[in-house]
Amino acid sequence: MARSKLLLELEPYDKKTGALRVVIETPKGSRNKYNYDPDSNTFELAKVLPEGMNFPFDFGFVPSTLAADGDPLDVLVLTDAPAVPGCTLKARALGAIEARQKEKGSGWIRNDRLIALAENAREHNSACSLDDLGPHVLKDIKGFFANYNRLFEKKFECIKDVGPKGAARLIEDAQKLFQKNTSVVAMPSPGVPARTKTAAAGYLPIRRISRVFRLARPFGGHVQRIFSIPRTGQEHYSKHRVWPARTAFF
Repeated sequence: MARSKLLLELEPYDKKTGALRVVIETPKGSRNKYNYDPDSNTFELAKVLPEGMNFPFDFGFVPSTLAADGDPLDVLVLTDAPAVPGCTLKARALGAIEARQKEKGSGWIRNDRLIALAENAREHNSACSLDDLGPHVLKDIKGFFANYNRLFEKKFECIKDVGPKGAARLIEDAQKLFQKNTSVVAMPSPGVPARTKTAAAGYLPIRRISRVFRLARPFGGHVQRIFSIPRTGQEHYSKHRVWPARTAFF
């Protein structure tokens, strides 16, 4: 029996129209910050912003991408009214804010933000790039991200703004990183070496992300603990610990 795809695994572009696909996590106007959890395929309440501070537009991610910070590529989507967490919508990328952020005791990491326009939006419907939004819109967006990070004791710096071509490049790079850090592994019965399979074989994908442990279960098989070192591109399997398939799944 084939399983349904996680939201994280959807195609980043609509095959018929070529529009960018976005998964919404946090709606416009919300003080609550929601994060998608692929382990449970649900949305978790991650943070609550203080009174008077809320998200200026819908916030989400491009599926099947992986950014430098280890999360899917972030997108701020201009819509007329708030969407709902878990909603997928089609949009066109107007550009991106190339940025970096820093936590206490750690170095700078890139954390770019795409800016997109929802396909069915009435406001800004003629916009094709960031320049068409007006300087105050982009300034407000940057101010929000700076204040948001400051609230959680992080520094946020904008490096530069890029247009639709620059946004497409960021998406392409994030797609490649996602594909590089995703493998599909067959977990047979205990004592039989694991074998790499294609996605068509119907096995669950394993995210190869640094310092992250995952549990994976093939259909009808067993669960093994897996970890990897992306620098070498090699996966390492526990030969001694096997859990029943009912224990956990990814």
